[in-house]
Amino acid sequence: MELSLLLIRQIASMFIMIFLGFLTIKTKLLSQEDGKVLSKTAVYIVAPCMAFASFQIDFSSDKLLGLGIAAAAAVAVHLIYMLISRAISSPLRLMNIERASLIYSNSGNMIIPLITNVLGSEWVFYSSAYITVQTLLIWTHGKSLVQGKKDWSLKQVIFNPNIISVTIALIFFLLRVTVPRVINTAMSSVGAMIGPLCMFVVGMLIAGMDLRSLMAKKRAFLICAGRLVIYPSVIAAVFSAVARTGIHPDLMKILLIVLLAASSPSASTVTQFAQIYDAEPEYSSIINVTTTLLCIVTMPLIVMLYQLLTGM
Repeated sequence: MELSLLLIRQIASMFIMIFLGFLTIKTKLLSQEDGKVLSKTAVYIVAPCMAFASFQIDFSSDKLLGLGIAAAAAVAVHLIYMLISRAISSPLRLMNIERASLIYSNSGNMIIPLITNVLGSEWVFYSSAYITVQTLLIWTHGKSLVQGKKDWSLKQVIFNPNIISVTIALIFFLLRVTVPRVINTAMSSVGAMIGPLCMFVVGMLIAGMDLRSLMAKKRAFLICAGRLVIYPSVIAAVFSAVARTGIHPDLMKILLIVLLAASSPSASTVTQFAQIYDAEPEYSSIINVTTTLLCIVTMPLIVMLYQLLTGM
């Protein structure tokens, strides 16, 4: 219960940041074009720095095993989400953009600042596993799903700044290489901007939308229920069973980190793909914004469910 309350407070503080971003557009201090610049800065500079800094910790077999568990759990989450989406696709007549929104989450923008403030910066290390798995999948399966045809480049995946950052950081971690303090401080300081910067961008996005359209698209709430409640509840049940195996001393917290990523709002990358390939971009934006607004209620509830099932 204490963890859920802490999560509520942290999400609430992030919503204040969203409101500040909203105000910058409404007061014309910044423009929507500025939001795109900030978004690219967050994705291609700040997030990689945060990921790299999180690996600058002392090597241990427990941490390596924990990272492997987090990666395996991330793969399992995406496979389960893909299977559920395929199973309900025909009965609910899901569009490709809806399936992509159900499967992929804002695992970096939302989760890194949450983990940092709720569990501590040392736990961000494990979140990188989910981010890496999703980055690989969203630029292959996710991109093809939105387009409606198989179309992805291995080069785009390999040279994604986040993948490069995690790969270098993992090599350094395995070889027990520690970068000079001045570099680590710079990386950590830049990475610490991830929370406010991403929330600012979300607020700027909301400011540019017709909020009345959120209520007009009633079907979007069905997708939001799946993204924020139904799908994560399945994962909470699965993880609660796995947590009892005790294969790692920090297993419950590692799975909690993956669960947080799995229960976060729909991925902004999906909306970006929708805009690029003209695949219902407005509808995708509505799903993205609505899930972001509703997650202040749903994420703590999912954590509470997990705590009840595991006795954490």
